[in-house]
Amino acid sequence: YTNWESRDLWEYSLNFTPKEIDLLLRHMWELGHTHLDYYFFDENCSYFISRLIDLVVPKKWPLPYKSFILPTDMIHRFAGDHSLLKKITYRPGLWRLFLHEKNSLNEKDWYAFKLLAQGKEAPKAQLPIAALSTYSRYLQLKEAQKKKLSPSEEENKNATFTALATSTETYSPEEPPPTSSRPDL
Repeated sequence: YTNWESRDLWEYSLNFTPKEIDLLLRHMWELGHTHLDYYFFDENCSYFISRLIDLVVPKKWPLPYKSFILPTDMIHRFAGDHSLLKKITYRPGLWRLFLHEKNSLNEKDWYAFKLLAQGKEAPKAQLPIAALSTYSRYLQLKEAQKKKLSPSEEENKNATFTALATSTETYSPEEPPPTSSRPDL
């Protein structure tokens, strides 16, 4: 979701025991290539996840019996049980990562990125690593939006990876802050 659909996500890690994880994995393995029909209101992703969790911890987290279950229903169910919730992590989508990185560039890096994006400069390790990293995200975003890269962009993508790998600079772009509050609040 975060890359191909560029959606921001909130990840809720659950505090399962090794035995519960084993049971969950064995059950999913048994399902194998089973086809499950998807219905937007009642048998959606939340419904199936809820059934799996109910299998693992039925007494801690009983499934409410109603005609439909929404993703927010799921979140509210386990967010209230602190013994089940291990960690909450914000995962920004590719579009948000690209915009944040691009908007954080200084003037020199912005100019180098602009030349790369316009095809006026070839990727090389001597370019600012922030510009190379942002250009790499730009190409990822373009591919994720199902826009075909030109032959020169395809070549530049590989050259960008090489330049990033061989650069002597270090670069860790700051993660963008969440744009909305957590769904469980």
